[in-house]
Amino acid sequence: MRLLRASLVAVAATRLARAARAEPPLGAHGRHPTRDVTVVVPARDEAERIGPCVSSLVAEGADVLVVDDGSTDGTRAVAESVGARVVDAGPLPDGWAGKAHALAVGLRAATTPAIVFVDADTRAHPGFLAAAVGALGGDTAVSVAARVDARDVGERWLHPSMLTTLVYRLGPPGAAAGRPERTMANGQCMVVDRERLLAAGGFESVRSALLEDLALARHLAATGHGVRFVDG
Repeated sequence: MRLLRASLVAVAATRLARAARAEPPLGAHGRHPTRDVTVVVPARDEAERIGPCVSSLVAEGADVLVVDDGSTDGTRAVAESVGARVVDAGPLPDGWAGKAHALAVGLRAATTPAIVFVDADTRAHPGFLAAAVGALGGDTAVSVAARVDARDVGERWLHPSMLTTLVYRLGPPGAAAGRPERTMANGQCMVVDRERLLAAGGFESVRSALLEDLALARHLAATGHGVRFVDG
């Protein structure tokens, strides 16, 4: 038992030590030509949250495209009122999970070289868009770890414990994954090179995945594409 504990401590210490060699968190430095970027927000019944999300992105100069995935609560009206373009996801094809399909619709509808996918419950801080797109570099996809705004006691216990176990198991954000199956991703915010992602098959390869962010990142890494997970 002591040997097992010592081994586990050594593994955890090794992975935590990788943090010293990881990339620094994204900083709000410089500006990126936002006319070359589309922000895609998949949304279903997000009328209560979509407004602040879109507003924070429009304030960054973003072209925001909301993919309305069958909402019945006025999501479209709210999104349009704060400056987003809205397209319908349409019927869910056989074999597809809902969010993967909505993301695929957004990927096809956007025409800019870079696309930033964000969830409707996110809020962009000033400088976020420039920093996120700047982090893409020559990679196919970069996902960004976000700060979690925990509103109650349960969330304040749950989120830190989940994030800590991720570091123990897979290492810190910004550190090289090493193997495709150890690649991390955060679907709340993912930046992609549109042409490279389309060439890799887009979301077709992960169409049935409920954790489409992780499945996509690992698929891309396994097929030789540059994929990174950075601290936002």
